Amino acid sequence: MAANRAQNAFEAKEENRLDVYLDSSYNSETSTLRVPSHSSEDSLHQRTNKKRENSNSQLHIVSSNEDTDTPKMGRNKPFPKLIEPRFDYVVEFNGPDDPINAKNWPLRRNLFVNGARIHNVLTVFTSSVFSIASPFISHEFRVSEKLSLLGLTLYIMGFAFAPTFWGPLSELKGRKMPIVLAMLGFTLFQIGVGVADDIQPILIFRFLGGVFGAAPITITAAVFSDMYDNKTRGIAITILSTFVFIGPAIAPCIGGFIVRSSHQWRWIQWLVTILGFIAFLLNIFFLEETYAQTILVAKAVEIRSQTKNWAVHAEHEMLDFSPQSLIIKNFCRPLRLLFTEPIVFLMSLYSSFAFGLLYLSIGSYSAVFIKIYRLPLGISGLPNIGMAVGIVFACIYLLLLQPSYARKLAANDNVPIPEWRLPSMTTGGIAFSCGILWFGWTGYNPSIHWIVPTLSGIFTGFGILVILIQVINYLVDAYLDTAASVIAASMMFRSLAGALFPLFFDSMFKSLGINWTATILGCIALLLVPVSILFYYFGAKIRSKSLSSPPRE
Repeated sequence: MAANRAQNAFEAKEENRLDVYLDSSYNSETSTLRVPSHSSEDSLHQRTNKKRENSNSQLHIVSSNEDTDTPKMGRNKPFPKLIEPRFDYVVEFNGPDDPINAKNWPLRRNLFVNGARIHNVLTVFTSSVFSIASPFISHEFRVSEKLSLLGLTLYIMGFAFAPTFWGPLSELKGRKMPIVLAMLGFTLFQIGVGVADDIQPILIFRFLGGVFGAAPITITAAVFSDMYDNKTRGIAITILSTFVFIGPAIAPCIGGFIVRSSHQWRWIQWLVTILGFIAFLLNIFFLEETYAQTILVAKAVEIRSQTKNWAVHAEHEMLDFSPQSLIIKNFCRPLRLLFTEPIVFLMSLYSSFAFGLLYLSIGSYSAVFIKIYRLPLGISGLPNIGMAVGIVFACIYLLLLQPSYARKLAANDNVPIPEWRLPSMTTGGIAFSCGILWFGWTGYNPSIHWIVPTLSGIFTGFGILVILIQVINYLVDAYLDTAASVIAASMMFRSLAGALFPLFFDSMFKSLGINWTATILGCIALLLVPVSILFYYFGAKIRSKSLSSPPRE
């Protein structure tokens, strides 16, 4: 009986997929396909039969000779008779345990495929390693350091607009093809930066490199939704996010030693280019397709080829994606949700501030440890390891919370309550604020040992990762049906903050000093801590008035 229930539930999920397809498409960070549940096996079969009848009747309408928009067969041939029932020719998984489904891959295959995803760390590493090259570019091309720093800003700006392109492409063509294409473009644009003989092409290629480099980050979370269920997906995303945010934290250290040994900023680009080419080759030969609909399309093609029965097809091949619907879904809807939903706006504002401070800290560390402590290039990047340690601690902390969350989820019939995420976010917000204030009031005076401001990075890194991950989790849990659009809106807002914050730091640092600059930023961070407390107590009431957030029991 349990096996029959599982099979029936699986069939219902496949039947209902078209109902939710457009609302459950690509999620830039944590996409989940949400399928309505049914109370009995009879209702499942009734719904299945009804959908089969509807799909057949709709197919008759499309194939009608009276449809003037339908192309003619040619040579006055009539349309062939429809093959009934159509549902029998739709390719599906062979039950919920089908081994070709990415969710059922064995652990060894799972780890092997994920091991090929070095592109996630590389593309984010590339964003901040440029900060080391910026002063040398300024000197070589005789431009201001603020203008050369636009290379960092424009790269992250590319991250802001990438989800509106890479997301739909991953829904249309699967996950592998966009990532392979993006890594090829990313690598070529890094070569362009390395051979550029003026500041203009550097800035242009950096922006385009950011657009292409954002694809792995944009798509990988959707890949995890293909590979993991609700219980394990959070663990996978936490581990991935840890590696992703360690990248920009340690990049200045690595970049500093490269420039110090080679006396050439371009060697930073050649390192990134070599790693990009390696990632490109790994993606071609070892990255496997995980998107269920693309896997079924490949299965249908193979069946048609072997059986010569051209009626066999996957549902994905029958869906019509108009450019207008894609634009509305992936650009207009995220902006509407961002500015009409208070929860989306305030949570995105909070995570954007934390993300912006991540890149601002990269610039401030260089200012403090080079200009105040007079540490040589390379050595001056070592204090960033403090932030990397804090990020690792945050990962451990979130993983330790996972068993408790799983028990709550099981006790609530696997219905997530968004507010469960918020207590840990409050903890992260307090640590984040303390880290900023600690750094500012110990890093401005060279008589204080450099290890003291370095240790502040543990709190800052811890807070940044906890805030970012729990904001994502909260928004996904609160907006199940429009999670893709909500996360896209949050990512756009966050990337803009990460792009613009470093531009303001130099002016603030020079006019206020590191101590008062950090005080202002730390106080803003403290003022944002009550956001998580507010939503913990009133979030459910606010969501009950929303047209985009489904009700919770």
